[in-house]
Amino acid sequence: MNLFNKIEKILPEVQYPQRYIGNEIGIIHKKNSRIKIAFGFPDLYELGMSNLAIKIFYDLFAKEKEIAFERTFLPGRDMISKMAENSIPLFTLESFDPVDTYDVFGITFPSELLYINGLRMIELSNIPLYRKDRGEDSPLLIAGGPTLSNPIPLFPFFDIIFVGEAEFGFKKIIDLYNKYGRSEDFFKRISSIDGVIVPKNYKNIEKQGFNFPIGNVIKIGKWSNFSKTPPIDEVLIPLTRIGEARYEVELMRGCTQGCRFCSAGSYYRPHRERDVNKILSRIKKQIRNKATKSISLLSLSTGDYSQLKSLVKGLLLLNEDIKISLPSLRLDSLESEIVEQLGKRKITSLTFALEAGSERLRKVINKKITEADLFKMLARIKDKSWRTVKFYFMIGLPTETDEDIVEIINLIDRVRKVLTNRFQINVTVSIFAPKPNTPFENCDLITYDDYRRRISILKAGIHWKNVKIRYPFYFSSLMETVFARGDLNISKLLVDLLNKDNWYSEIADIAGQNNFERYLRNFKMDYWCGIINITNKEFLKIEYEKALSGDETEDCFMGKCTNCGICNKALQPQKSIPLKTLPIRKQIDRKTTYRYLIRFKKIGLMRFISHNDLLYIVVRLLEMSGLEIIRKKGFARNEKLTSYGAIPIGIESMGEYIYLELHNRFSKGRMERFNVISPNGLDLIEAKNVQAKPISKAVKYQYIVNGKKKIIEINKKDGNFPSIKKTLLALENKEISISKIKKLDILFE
Repeated sequence: MNLFNKIEKILPEVQYPQRYIGNEIGIIHKKNSRIKIAFGFPDLYELGMSNLAIKIFYDLFAKEKEIAFERTFLPGRDMISKMAENSIPLFTLESFDPVDTYDVFGITFPSELLYINGLRMIELSNIPLYRKDRGEDSPLLIAGGPTLSNPIPLFPFFDIIFVGEAEFGFKKIIDLYNKYGRSEDFFKRISSIDGVIVPKNYKNIEKQGFNFPIGNVIKIGKWSNFSKTPPIDEVLIPLTRIGEARYEVELMRGCTQGCRFCSAGSYYRPHRERDVNKILSRIKKQIRNKATKSISLLSLSTGDYSQLKSLVKGLLLLNEDIKISLPSLRLDSLESEIVEQLGKRKITSLTFALEAGSERLRKVINKKITEADLFKMLARIKDKSWRTVKFYFMIGLPTETDEDIVEIINLIDRVRKVLTNRFQINVTVSIFAPKPNTPFENCDLITYDDYRRRISILKAGIHWKNVKIRYPFYFSSLMETVFARGDLNISKLLVDLLNKDNWYSEIADIAGQNNFERYLRNFKMDYWCGIINITNKEFLKIEYEKALSGDETEDCFMGKCTNCGICNKALQPQKSIPLKTLPIRKQIDRKTTYRYLIRFKKIGLMRFISHNDLLYIVVRLLEMSGLEIIRKKGFARNEKLTSYGAIPIGIESMGEYIYLELHNRFSKGRMERFNVISPNGLDLIEAKNVQAKPISKAVKYQYIVNGKKKIIEINKKDGNFPSIKKTLLALENKEISISKIKKLDILFE
């Protein structure tokens, strides 16, 4: 039995089998490529497919004939167990080949807490964990991601560590590997690339009880062409809605606000904006070709994008059903005109990161937001379509007192009085975890006793019905700090934690059994500076001193240079040119309604797609085929459609039906287009023009059960799911394997 058949056999026995089938719209298969890359995200599929790095690389390597870029994710616990029982190694979703057969295995780390998951993926691939134990036949292991400003804990495990912007470094590494293979000449050449660390070239030393490598100091890798390129193309469309369903558009890189706790601010500087004309052109193309309706405008501080107002205005003209998400907003950056435009759409929530309850503490962290900014914004939105406001706060910030915690309560109280009970107020509290290469890199993590006291203050003070608050788990922030500031001793801890089936549930015990105090408080080491140079150390020192005195630092994009050491001749701040012309919205004839009953089949891997996900994919494909589905009135404007005969996951079907109303007709070309772009195993069979919506009071379902044809009549009052499966079981009077059931058709009245 080949690996694919072994995987397919266990899918009916695991949760969310769609995590493991690939087969997405737009998936790329390359059989004769010279270089095979397995790219791993150390968490579940639905989280990984929301990660921008995977989308960037899939677009980057899509047209590379000699390079196959394939994805792999951390399986769920039930899947890991089944893989172990059936001797199935970690595999990719494009080829279902074992990861250990690839030339390169790259893993991106968006969080320090995912280090252990990344090592677990190496183990699941049957690849020796330590670099020293691997031979030439093992894949080249590469680590990257925005948390690697201190890469030392990962040194023993990876052949290459890249610190910086992936478009700059990862592509260069792969091109050189393609040319030189895994030779010493290859390692010598990549060592001269900014951001590339080759751990075997460093020697280990011990100092004050810490163990760490020293060697050549590398500059962070920066991609100078960001502003010159359009946003990435949305190549892949997942077969499930459990992930991020928006088209993510990166407006700019680098935040120059200078929040002193933020590592991303230094990691992605300087401030570089994409051309608004290229952005709008690419989004227009996505709407036309990929039926994109939901757009997420990304950056570390979206409101700082200089052409945001004209971009939002242009987007609203592209499509009347477009939904715009604006994460990472600052209260003082959102103009009233943008609020007016967005407030007419179904955008149910606005999120703001105040971080601290008092203005004094916000000055300490250089979060330049005042209460006047906040309440000015609340006045703008209270009569618009928003109904939820989200706030983010931190506890444990340097110089914080109990009085600052009380100020959070007072602020939320004033907010709820202004917005009234019409609004839901969601508050998320996190714990400040000091990060390398920030002004607060050597600050203390709050003690457990202080954490409990301050959380108790919040719990006692916030008790209103329309205010929901999420509290942090102290020990996850403790481990995050340990991993972020860790040395080679923490590398050993990561391996020890691999032996625990669920280390995260035991995190409090792990913290109690290990002496982490030297990584948490009175920490004076910055050994990462002997490996990677990101920011000027004098700049960090000055910023810390200004924090203690409550002095703010102005935005260097708007004011004078702060000498952080990141900009150079080749890399300078860049602003977008103005929008040249606004788009003209496509006019649709809405006078005529066409009613269709469409029939399609789902077989093979598509039988593992849930009914709701199937509807989402079919609607997306219909719109990608050029059909205009009529939508209901109101803010949500959901599609007018009805499905018949939902079946359990794992059952193949030759007769799935959907009734829908359209503004335009089905044509032979549109049906062909549907079947060309649809995933393998999903095919549109017919589209019948009907006069009215079929009534489902009494429909008959045709099935093949254990090789015998069954016709089952189910009234609407019994429901479609799970009545069908129960009825089949009752007819056979025994347990029936899903693989023995196949739906043939539905007989309408």
